[in-house]
Parts: sequence; C-alpha cells; structure tokens
Amino acid sequence: MKQTIKQHFVAAVALLAAAVTLPGLDAAAQVSVGAGYLSGRLKESQGGISMTTATDGIYVGFSYRVPLNVHGLSFEPGVFYGYGVGTPDLQGIGVADLNLQDLYVPFRLRIDSPISSKFDVFASAGPTLGLGLSGEIRSMGVGVNLYDSSIMEGSALKRFDVLFGAEAGFMLWNHLQFRLGFDLGLLDVEEGATKAKRSSVHVGVAYAF
Repeated sequence: MKQTIKQHFVAAVALLAAAVTLPGLDAAAQVSVGAGYLSGRLKESQGGISMTTATDGIYVGFSYRVPLNVHGLSFEPGVFYGYGVGTPDLQGIGVADLNLQDLYVPFRLRIDSPISSKFDVFASAGPTLGLGLSGEIRSMGVGVNLYDSSIMEGSALKRFDVLFGAEAGFMLWNHLQFRLGFDLGLLDVEEGATKAKRSSVHVGVAYAF
C-alpha cells in the first residue's frame, strides 16, 4: 500500500515538473506558499438514499505561477496537503470520529486584472488530481482504515480522484494573496454498490515570492 502511495506521489510531482517547463512559458515565474481552512464533503448514495459526511480542517502547500504569452493569463500548478476531521453518525453504532489526509495537485489557468499598482484581482480554473494519503474512522476505541478493502468489505474508499476546481481572490502589493475556491470530485471514490463523490471548499492566504 505504501508503495502505491509513493508511485502516485512521484507521478504527480513529475507531472508538475514537466508542466512548468513547457515551451512558450514566460521565465518570470512566481512561487506562492499558502495555508487556510478546508471544508470537505463526502456524498454517498445507493438506491435513492444519500448521506453526506462533512469534515473541517486545514490545508498547506505551494503553487507555481508562470505567465503565458497572453496578457493577464498564466498557468498555475501546485501541490497542497489537506487534513480534515468529522463526526459522522453511523446507523446502529452512533457517532464516530473521522479523519482524512489528502494530497491535491491542481493544474489551473489563471487570469489577473490589475486594479492599481498595489491591488490585483484574479480568478483561476482547471483540473485537480486528488490522492488519499490516509483515512480512519474510530468508534468505541476501535479504528478502521477506510482504504483497506479487506476490512471495509467492498465499501473502502479509492485513493485516486480527479476534481474540477475554481478559485478567485485578490493580491496586495504583488505579494499577499487572499484566496477562495472549491473543488468538485468527478469520479466515484467508493468501491462496491455505493457511489460516493468528494468535494471541498477552501479559504486562505498565500504569500508570493
């Protein structure tokens, strides 16, 4: 299992490295480091019945903005770590403690519109690769690995997801950024008959070097 996680991580980093070295990109790249609040949702459905599990947590990471040869347009990939906790109510068991750790690799096109020399608004959109690093649900002192299909009996979570994301925000003094965005999962991330999709909303700050 650890080898599988490592392979996905290496592939994501390699893809990011390849993206930022594409020909035709401007050399004036800008790295941003950011962190903030992350609100996640896991919506499960089967036979017309659905249930949504909410998580609250944080994210940290960086993005790499490279201007394109079009005014105001740039390519902004990144790598972010997300951690979320929740308290789902399991039928027949009661309230349980849930925690999830994920890796997100967004690949977005960004457009900036300077209002003044010190104030800039921007928006971006594009696909995001998602990788589940770990997940556990714990009740009455017993913890269960959500990615272990031998324990979850066909209802384990799948580690890999593809999401569509969008983000908007503003930047002060060409460095300090405030960001608000969402990611909507496109793939079924649960094994077996139950269908499940993930989504998240984030709000945070970043500093561009």
